[in-house]
Amino acid sequence: MKRIVILIVLLIGITASAQDDVQTASAQVIELYSNLIVRSEPWETSYQLGTVNSRQLVTIVGRTEDNMWLQTEALNGAIGWVSAEYIDLYGDLLRVPVTHERNIIGMTVELSPEVEQNIRQIFARGQALGNNAHVFSKVGDSITFNPAFMNPIGYGQYNLGGFTYLQPTVDYFALGYARFGDPFANASLSAKIGWTAPTVLNPSYADPEYCTYGESPLACEYRNSKPSVALIMLGTNDVGTMGSAPYYYTMEDIIIQSIDAGVIPVLSTIPPRKNFDAKVEEFNGLVRYLAQGYSVPLWDYGRAMQELGTRGLDVDGVHPSMPQKGVKGAADFRAFNLESGYVVRNLTGLQMLDTVRRVIEDVPIASQ
Repeated sequence: MKRIVILIVLLIGITASAQDDVQTASAQVIELYSNLIVRSEPWETSYQLGTVNSRQLVTIVGRTEDNMWLQTEALNGAIGWVSAEYIDLYGDLLRVPVTHERNIIGMTVELSPEVEQNIRQIFARGQALGNNAHVFSKVGDSITFNPAFMNPIGYGQYNLGGFTYLQPTVDYFALGYARFGDPFANASLSAKIGWTAPTVLNPSYADPEYCTYGESPLACEYRNSKPSVALIMLGTNDVGTMGSAPYYYTMEDIIIQSIDAGVIPVLSTIPPRKNFDAKVEEFNGLVRYLAQGYSVPLWDYGRAMQELGTRGLDVDGVHPSMPQKGVKGAADFRAFNLESGYVVRNLTGLQMLDTVRRVIEDVPIASQ
């Protein structure tokens, strides 16, 4: 259990170097229960350098852009990062320079004119078929089935941090109602633990409570939820059991069936997997090729994961890592939390939904 440390930092003054105008803040740490941990980088899983003792004088020499972490210099010259989560600040911290730019701040998604045109056409077809403009479906394996994926947004357990531009997209899809409720928290009929790409198309794996005889999990999800968009990521389990050709043709079938159903398929590359690096890269190359060939959006989650510490993986080397607060923290997009695989998955997934929404928002929506 995390021990809560209550701290008060009193800014004694703001100073600036006459030579380079680098501004710093003098501070005194007054801790009430235990020493303050100093880390090598501004996130809670980074290396622990030491602690700051009660009433020890430090100098704040930098900060993260969201002010969640402070870079301090102790009297002995040691420099490190301390969390500002439990710190009360008095003074103009904004005069202290931002000294850390994170490797991962989400994705910049640019769609080609061909992809945008195709998205509009698929969306219009879906509207004619009765699909709900405000609903998206999840298609995948345990990484998608896990409640850490998108569910916290549906439950209101999210913090957009510096990505407030995504709020209209949260609001847009919150208007939708899938088979089991809000699309973010909806339990998809096309995502389960251990599933592979062929499983999604195999009627034997369809839920008999909601699916008709001979209906695949994919078709069942689309019929029940009537989505306009599908976030599709399959392949993590396939890399150990399937060759590249069967994987390619199965993913192609999923794309075609989605388009025929008027559902915009957003194809995601898969994250790294321990001992399968070459196969993962091969499969991701196929996903990129399919996205380009069918002019559908590419969500390059696998590439985003490569930039994280431990490549964003949990200790099992298969699943994305969880933030310290678990599922409840998986949609907290403040800078200090962006080293978790699931947080980055939710952020980049929401950014993909935002990109698609901006393309289809001018297409007439059928009355739902």
